[in-house]
Amino acid sequence: MTTTILTATGNSRRSKTIARLCAALGATTMLALVPGVAAAQSGPGLPPYDTMTDIGTLGGEYAYPYDVSDDGMVVVGESYHAGNSQWRAFRWTPANGMEDLGTLGGGYSYARAVSGNGQVIVGYANLANGQGRGFRWTEAGGMQDLGTLGGDYSYAHAVNTDGSVVVGHANLAGNSSYHAFRWTTAGMQDLGTLGGNWSYAYDLSGDGSIVVGQSEIAGGQYRAFRWTQTGGMQNLGTLGGDWSHASKISRDGSTIVGESHLAGNSTSRAFRWTQAGGMQDLGTLGGDYSYSRWVSDDGSVVVGYSHLPTNNYYHAFRWTQSGGMQDLGTLGGNYSYAYGISGDGKVVVGYAYMPESGGNSYHHAFRWTEKDGMVDLGTLGGLWSYATAVSHDGGTVVGYSLNDLGQTRAFIHRTQMIDFTNMIASFALTASDLDVVGEGQRQNLGWVLDSSCQVGLGRKACLGGSTHFFRMGADDSPALMRRHDQGVMLNLGVRLSPAVTFGAGFGLFQQEDRAFSIKPDMAFHYGAWLDIAPGGPGPFGFKARLAGGGAVQENLFERGRGLENVQVTPGRADLNTLTARATVQYGIPLGKLALVPNAGVTWQRSTLDAFQENDGDFPARFGQTRWQTSYATAGADLVLPLGPDTRVSLGGKADFDLDSDPVIMTGTSTIPGMETFSVPSLYPRKDTRGRFELGVEHGSDKMSLRATVGLHTPVLGDEPVVVFGIGFGMGL
Repeated sequence: MTTTILTATGNSRRSKTIARLCAALGATTMLALVPGVAAAQSGPGLPPYDTMTDIGTLGGEYAYPYDVSDDGMVVVGESYHAGNSQWRAFRWTPANGMEDLGTLGGGYSYARAVSGNGQVIVGYANLANGQGRGFRWTEAGGMQDLGTLGGDYSYAHAVNTDGSVVVGHANLAGNSSYHAFRWTTAGMQDLGTLGGNWSYAYDLSGDGSIVVGQSEIAGGQYRAFRWTQTGGMQNLGTLGGDWSHASKISRDGSTIVGESHLAGNSTSRAFRWTQAGGMQDLGTLGGDYSYSRWVSDDGSVVVGYSHLPTNNYYHAFRWTQSGGMQDLGTLGGNYSYAYGISGDGKVVVGYAYMPESGGNSYHHAFRWTEKDGMVDLGTLGGLWSYATAVSHDGGTVVGYSLNDLGQTRAFIHRTQMIDFTNMIASFALTASDLDVVGEGQRQNLGWVLDSSCQVGLGRKACLGGSTHFFRMGADDSPALMRRHDQGVMLNLGVRLSPAVTFGAGFGLFQQEDRAFSIKPDMAFHYGAWLDIAPGGPGPFGFKARLAGGGAVQENLFERGRGLENVQVTPGRADLNTLTARATVQYGIPLGKLALVPNAGVTWQRSTLDAFQENDGDFPARFGQTRWQTSYATAGADLVLPLGPDTRVSLGGKADFDLDSDPVIMTGTSTIPGMETFSVPSLYPRKDTRGRFELGVEHGSDKMSLRATVGLHTPVLGDEPVVVFGIGFGMGL
């Protein structure tokens, strides 16, 4: 079955685009797709949905996971080796299963956290002499010793989103105390204390600039702290007592959570700290104690557990500013504990007790949402299980469970969180993004072909160079969001005869802001031109140009990026464009002015190589995409000399499409009902466009400088393209 996605034209918002897609697909197609998708099989190496899967060990009987990457594809923790005599840090991925990360020369290692992108793992390991060190592990570099602050031991507790910053605590010389540290490629930085001898760093913001933890003060009490490079270690105070502890910070760095004693030091409360509000008591579920354990990306949601009125039982809670502390209930028993939360705060994980049976009550891992409440994730065959972490999107839960042999094993539990409407829409949105990226490449190549140097009278050759900056974009559609491109070009011309010049040039262009689901790499552009000018250089008389060239750039595709509840599926492919152009002009003297009517025709062909998406539950294979356009150009320039060496030009042109193919991506997917697909871009192309430019040139045929500003009607979207360029020319 081939699914062709058709849509109406127009529209600015991506959400409206998705709605149009649904209407265009029709009820029959949607009904066929949705049940089939729900029943689809997992990709290679991925555990099945909605069941607890044992991810193995390193040969022993026990394994404990502690963290999971944002996309749920990397799990880290520790496992026994064969014989159950040594613990080793592990990394689990769908492709390779559980891998031993080794040690720093000793017998033990423990992984405690993984970066959001899944590329960096931190923890601590033994040296051959028995000392312990914090480590940072990468695929390329293996396990790296982070050193100490002069003593024999260090411990890494957390790592930022991209893996560039690690925090923990380390011994000072003499091993008499620990200090919190912040590690970067520059080395381990001592964060000091609040006046006492000890400090510990437990978490950091997503960019690594803010560190939180606990430090001793001069009187021997402990306080939660917030550290920044400019402000140093800041005492966050307490809720009236003598002790406080900061355990987590939101990814955006705005909110810190932890616990603090109240006045009298007989009770503790979960707190939420912000710069504007200071330390806020989150209250309890009726008892005397509460503890916060995690916070959402923006700090708006806090989870943990709290005493009930009798102080006999704890229940998991979810706190929001508007709703206060919400009791998440249990699985039928008396206790529950929340230990993790998704980035948006909508999914909570932890463990809760089941109803008593035969005088015993056991706990099971749970996953909580507003819609489904507390869901029992089961066990691996044994009596109990714990959830320790959840992926950023809330779809993957990791933890450990007793199996039917009485062994403790690491598990992964995946929940299908796919918005089928958005997933289907992701194909057409990717085609639309390709349209945007392709048009950007064509525009940049056009500048390479139009840029040249002029060989003056008495000169045999010329050398020219320029740099251009483009600002383009349209309305508020994410795919056509405002972008800034920039490039540099160099060209060389050689006089073949008094009337004929041949030249060649190349340029490097970078699209600074990605088209939503596509991130282009640096693009290489090249071209050649042949100028025919019987009247010689200058604006007067007949002139003609033949030019041709090409461009190539690699692109990272991330289909589904930015769409809610759609797993991003990456792939890479080259995009190439070929262009041929012929132009003629005739300069007419009007006193000191020159009026230069001009006309031309341009042919363009863009080709995206076939590529296979990697990872994900529903990867697709895209075939080669090729589309071509031809258009005519007509316009005129007015050239005004301002002196013997300075000229100003004002020009206007109009482009008229003669023929234009739509961008249509085709391929195959693993989505039932979309085994083959044909998906056009959603963005209408303007078939008539205007260009206005103002240029100033100063100098002679020996050396000249020029600057250009322009305003162009965009091919796609509504906002004009703004261009600025500066360049030089040299006669040789």
